[in-house]
Amino acid sequence: MILNYFNYRFANEILLSKDFLTSRNETIDILTRLPAINVGQAPWSVISKKPKKAKFTVDQNAMNRWLDDQFQQLEWEKHPRIVRGTNLEADYRKNRIQIEVQFGNMARWTYDILKFRLFAVLCG
Repeated sequence: MILNYFNYRFANEILLSKDFLTSRNETIDILTRLPAINVGQAPWSVISKKPKKAKFTVDQNAMNRWLDDQFQQLEWEKHPRIVRGTNLEADYRKNRIQIEVQFGNMARWTYDILKFRLFAVLCG
């Protein structure tokens, strides 16, 4: 996968610091190795019933399962709570770095940004 970098609020400088460099490098390694997993491609794509004719050949749920596996191998928290007493969760977190993964559902991007802002305010 090809990654594009956007340096929002000096994130790059912070992530290159000694406190966060390992977590940054782990993330980049995982994301650059993320495969485009096709529907039905074992072992990540699980089909429980006969699939409808899909609009997309890539199985986004399978890619999420692959990411879960890769981040958990490196001891990242999976779906940590952002605010106690709510169901608001991030995708992954380690060493005060929070990751949100979104595959094309543009209606959710503002919700994901809100989760970053809440985490920054509450944990900053």
